[in-house]
Amino acid sequence: MGDMDEGLHFLSKQYEAQRSEVKEIKESVVQIRKRSEVILNENKTVISELQTVKNNLFDLNERHLDLQMRTMRNNLIFDGIPEAQEEDTEAVLKEFIHIVMGIEEEIQFHRVHRLGRKIPNKHRPIIAKIVLFKERERVRREAPTTLVGKPFGVNEQFPKAINDRRNLL
Repeated sequence: MGDMDEGLHFLSKQYEAQRSEVKEIKESVVQIRKRSEVILNENKTVISELQTVKNNLFDLNERHLDLQMRTMRNNLIFDGIPEAQEEDTEAVLKEFIHIVMGIEEEIQFHRVHRLGRKIPNKHRPIIAKIVLFKERERVRREAPTTLVGKPFGVNEQFPKAINDRRNLL
């Protein structure tokens, strides 16, 4: 009988120990669930804020692109014009417009320069910012008819992102 009492007492202790451990585990699980809910809510907030930041960045990029377009609005790029040492690029361009394109009116420029680094035996394009948009359009519209069959080209200047979008189309 004493052995049975001892066995029951031992089993009772084991049962209480197991019960205590189960209670601790349940409390831990409840705490983990609460913490995971907090983390999940924080993640949702972070995702929402990240999406707002992405939208703002997209808007800023588009506005920056618009500003670039506006600053390049009066620019034309002239290709194929031979390059000389120590040239006056504006005078070269005025001569090209007058002689090759046959435009008699004097075109006013803000800036005229060659693009990129000088490469031997290569002609760098000339970029010109024309004062009046109306004059710029005249030169641009005359180019296809006056330069047909000649090794020259006149193009509008666009930011790289716009050129990439245009190429996709």
